[in-house]
Amino acid sequence: MIVGVWKINPLFSGCILTLQYWKQGRRDPSGAAKTLIAIAERILKVLREAVTL
Repeated sequence: MIVGVWKINPLFSGCILTLQYWKQGRRDPSGAAKTLIAIAERILKVLREAVTL
């Protein structure tokens, strides 16, 4: 889940250390963060599909 978001983390104003903790499994994202991650993943999917057209 976090892998796609990790690649676009400059879009997030959160701390890089927090993203690293999520990726390493040290902490879990909050509900709001999970929603943002899901939205970002959908955006990435749409962009990938658009590029392959």
